[in-house]
Amino acid sequence: KKGNNAKQAEEVLLGEFPSFKKQEEFKKFINEIVSWAKKNIYFN
Repeated sequence: KKGNNAKQAEEVLLGEFPSFKKQEEFKKFINEIVSWAKKNIYFN
């Protein structure tokens, strides 16, 4: 159900989670998710 402030994300985010054992790769992946969300989901 759409709300009054709903909008379609310009880009979809697809990816594969890196192994938790590879901490640097995992941190980079999480940072990419946060960056995408700020650009495409969160309202400022």
